[in-house]
Amino acid sequence: MAKTIITADLHFGIHEQYDEIVESFLQNLQSLGEIDSFVIIGDVAESLELDSRHFGNNHKKLFKLIQQLPVENIAFCAGNHDIWTNRGLDSWEILTERLKALADDSGVTYLEANNLYTEEAAIVGTMGHYDYSLATKGLEINGIKVNDDHYETKTPPGYETPLWNDALYIHWSYGDKGACEKICSAFDKRLDEAMKKRDRIIVATHTVPMLEMNGHQYKEKPMSNFLNAFSGTARLGEIILSHANKGKAIKAFSGHTHLAAGPILINDVEFHNIGSDYGTPKFIVLER
Repeated sequence: MAKTIITADLHFGIHEQYDEIVESFLQNLQSLGEIDSFVIIGDVAESLELDSRHFGNNHKKLFKLIQQLPVENIAFCAGNHDIWTNRGLDSWEILTERLKALADDSGVTYLEANNLYTEEAAIVGTMGHYDYSLATKGLEINGIKVNDDHYETKTPPGYETPLWNDALYIHWSYGDKGACEKICSAFDKRLDEAMKKRDRIIVATHTVPMLEMNGHQYKEKPMSNFLNAFSGTARLGEIILSHANKGKAIKAFSGHTHLAAGPILINDVEFHNIGSDYGTPKFIVLER
């Protein structure tokens, strides 16, 4: 029976204690037996402090650990942490070139560039990013209505420093909306391709495709609600659901928010948030 393991947000390399937990997590997966595909939905490993010569070393170490399992295929998409840098690298180059190169070198599939096709399924993935379409409507902080400028700088009204670290560590020539559209458009094309080749589709998006997959219920917490804008984009949900009801079995998984959500069923598409967090890796097993 084909078995697919889906996890997210392992953040390998961020702390020795957490790395030990990830290693133990992987060892425990040995009990599952043969694994057809192992999929990591973003925030795979940390490279923030690594220069161009050593970029991706933590990713490679993690892939080697996974390859010790009885696993046939390994695939991953990027997360925002995977493209963080403070060593003068360009985050867009990391997303489109460096991560693909280290994937090729490690013998794994980089879902931002290629779909993974098994005999029974197509696995399609992307980082996603955000365009503020999931922002809390009409949000006010310190008596000021939050606007796109606040979201672009990741700095709430009345604050002098960003509340969301992407402002400090993602460096590219695109704004959030421009980058999000480019990323989502490329994902849409890969999903179109997969729909033509397989009847079973597994979608893996790091950021969430709808607010229901956020996992957070902030209600009367305006500073926390500010972060909703960075949880994902409705564009992903629109793309996925545009392929619904075409005689294909589609399951969609995300991560990023570190809180589990779902499953919810919309137009026969099943949506999940894995809910992995620092030091508490979680996974879902698909069998067919």
